[in-house]
Amino acid sequence: YKRGHDYYQAMVEEWAKTEDAQLADGQWYTPADREIECNQTFTGFVKLNSDLICTELNTTSGIVLEGPSAFLDCADFFIRGPRDDGRGNSPEEVSIGITLKDGATAINCNVIGFYKGVLMEDGNNIFKDSRVVGSGGPGGGDNIRTRGEGGCMTIDNVETSYSDYDGIDADHNGVINIYNVKANGNQERGVRIQDNVECANLEDIEAVGNGDEGILSESTDLNIINARANGNSDDGIRINNPTECANLENIEASGNYEDDGIDVRHNGILNIKNAKLFRNEDDGIDIDSSVNCANLENIEAFQNEKEGIQARSNIVNIINVKVFENRDGMELLSLIECASLENVEAFGNDENGISLSSVPKVGLYGTITSEFNDQDGLEIFCNISPANGGCEVKVFADVTLTGNRDDGLDFNGDGSGITFTVDACGSVKICSNRGDIGGDDDDDSPTIDGEITCDEINDSVVDPEGEDFECQEGCFANVGSAAACQSPVHAYCYPKPEW
Repeated sequence: YKRGHDYYQAMVEEWAKTEDAQLADGQWYTPADREIECNQTFTGFVKLNSDLICTELNTTSGIVLEGPSAFLDCADFFIRGPRDDGRGNSPEEVSIGITLKDGATAINCNVIGFYKGVLMEDGNNIFKDSRVVGSGGPGGGDNIRTRGEGGCMTIDNVETSYSDYDGIDADHNGVINIYNVKANGNQERGVRIQDNVECANLEDIEAVGNGDEGILSESTDLNIINARANGNSDDGIRINNPTECANLENIEASGNYEDDGIDVRHNGILNIKNAKLFRNEDDGIDIDSSVNCANLENIEAFQNEKEGIQARSNIVNIINVKVFENRDGMELLSLIECASLENVEAFGNDENGISLSSVPKVGLYGTITSEFNDQDGLEIFCNISPANGGCEVKVFADVTLTGNRDDGLDFNGDGSGITFTVDACGSVKICSNRGDIGGDDDDDSPTIDGEITCDEINDSVVDPEGEDFECQEGCFANVGSAAACQSPVHAYCYPKPEW
């Protein structure tokens, strides 16, 4: 990400030193003898001094810039295509607003009414401080499209909206940097990164009200920093194969009305940090089984129609997370090998606060609170037989399960494959729930090691021998026998990854 950004800055600074860029007094210029017409190719500097009208249907392109010395300054004038002249859709081969080739640059442009607004092809092209609107035609038409071989292409401070297809469609072999972009109201995706792209760096992105995903990425490596993906018809952000590593930070994804806030389906590593996911039609975050390792930190997922967080990846680390007013707050499913939960709050969900379904190893750390859910506070289901290792939950946390309409702690099914261990540094407090501690029937027989405080409604809990013991008055926490409890290391599952 930093290499791409620094390279882009260096290109701009180097060009500014050339004779083409400046007069003696440092002012931009357009040579007096250079008449700018549609369908021209430039290899040096050119500046518009009026709108460029390219509405003839035989126009191949508004302007073509070719080579690293080619630089177009539109000076905020418009380049208008056939669709802007009321002639309807036009074929792709005769309607491209600006073509940037082999390291060319264009700035301060308004491009409207072409089949493709801007085509960036081969090399280190830059498109900056501009607006592209209303591209399209038969079969679609992107506002901005990249293609070709190699290089580092940059789109910076651009609005790309209301196209018949994607706001940005990146499909070149190389790196794409997309900074300070609004990609709204496009009929397909706001931003699409195809699998030819090796690395995509997106920063300060708004992708709102698009007809499919707000952001769809299939690049090898992906970084998204400071993004809003709201009100799209499908997912806010979707990450597919062949992505190997995806880093998302400072994300808001809300009101996506057919699917998830963030939908992850790639083979590799996923890091999501500082995110709010709310009022999506499906899940706040949906992590598919193909993901090798998912690290979620500082997440709020609320008021989603289904799960706040649903995960099936091999390894899941969830740190500092609030899930509330969803169907299920958090659902971790059977394809997970190991899950670590640290400092989690789940409350006011329509079904369970936290649900663990046949996860072989789970470690609870810090503080875990699941309260006032309409079903269970913590549901543990295991269909892995004891002979195959069963499901083991180790508690290093202070766990509070109170005020739930069903069970505080529910060992669903017969509980025979479950081992539930409360460490000396951990405690479990179960109070004022309407159901049992053990589960929906009296045959639950998990192995419980360590003390669990009683349920005030049901006057019994299961001890390690499977026998009932008298309920103590009130609700209290077992802090263990250790004189000084240090914060546990995530060594039980897997080491906590560095961000």
